Amino acid sequence: MSSSVITTLMAQYQDADGKLTIPQDKLLEAISLMESQQSNDDEIEKPKKRKTKKTKDPNAPKRAKSAYLRWLEVNRSQIKDSLGEGHKPTEVMKEAGKQWKALDDSEKIPFEEDFKVDQERYKAEMAEYKPTAPVDSYSAEEYPEAPEGWSGPYQLKYLWKHAGPDGKAMRFKDFDEAIKAAVTIDDCKGITKTSRWYELRRGPDLMSATAGKESSSLASWVKGSPSEPQVMVPTKVSEIVVPEVEEEKIEPVETKPKSKKSFTKKVKIVEPEPEPEPEPEPELEPEEESEDEDEDDDTLEVDEVVINGETYYKDANDTLYDMETSEEVGQLVAGEIVRE
Repeated sequence: MSSSVITTLMAQYQDADGKLTIPQDKLLEAISLMESQQSNDDEIEKPKKRKTKKTKDPNAPKRAKSAYLRWLEVNRSQIKDSLGEGHKPTEVMKEAGKQWKALDDSEKIPFEEDFKVDQERYKAEMAEYKPTAPVDSYSAEEYPEAPEGWSGPYQLKYLWKHAGPDGKAMRFKDFDEAIKAAVTIDDCKGITKTSRWYELRRGPDLMSATAGKESSSLASWVKGSPSEPQVMVPTKVSEIVVPEVEEEKIEPVETKPKSKKSFTKKVKIVEPEPEPEPEPEPELEPEEESEDEDEDDDTLEVDEVVINGETYYKDANDTLYDMETSEEVGQLVAGEIVRE
């Protein structure tokens, strides 16, 4: 990632003569960016962008090296030694930039002259160069034969987990190179082919491709022969013996119906005052109720109460009764019905 930052700076601030002049704020910003990228690379493996990488044309002319890069090739070892052990690549680039900037113009002249000569060479070669269409060195439709001691390819099968150091991916564009690397790793049990490369895998079991993700498991090759799964022996229904269980007889429990009671609704009636009559009628003495009538009376005096939108009868003991069936509902406690 640091090389891409340097290339961007060179493209922005390098003049036609190869002289590189970078503003200090831009240089410090680039150094900070490279250090953060380096620390992130040490902690986690970043997922790579999915795009088809084309191989460069080997016949294409090589670009001219700038004066700074020519000077850096000569002085890189000396700068690394001066920083001591444990330094970061970004520290080397930072120190190299300082030293290059501190050089006199006379000290830069040999490197700038070499750059000019090399630049003329590049321009002349580019004038005669005819670019060819880049060719992808990897084919997703190619399925090589398994080498000796291997088996496969097994179409739409993949092996579990990467076999690289610390579980990292090891990928190859060439099948033979993948085989050579797989032989040197004991934990590697095979190779899985994706739409982009061959990957070393731990396995060892072959697994079927997931629907919709076939491009990540086009085929696989394994060391030796794959272990065959154990097939279950089918069992007929007639061979299954189900033990008989005696049915437990449950005797019905007789439930006594709740006794119904008759209620006498206690209603307070306010009668209007009677109009005065000229001659009051003589008052009749009320008839005394017999004791037999009181003993046979099975009525209760109740009030109407509304609880949660429902109307009930309530007696003096706060017992509630259904208005339609006259059955006991429960007890009124703190404004709530407590059912038995």
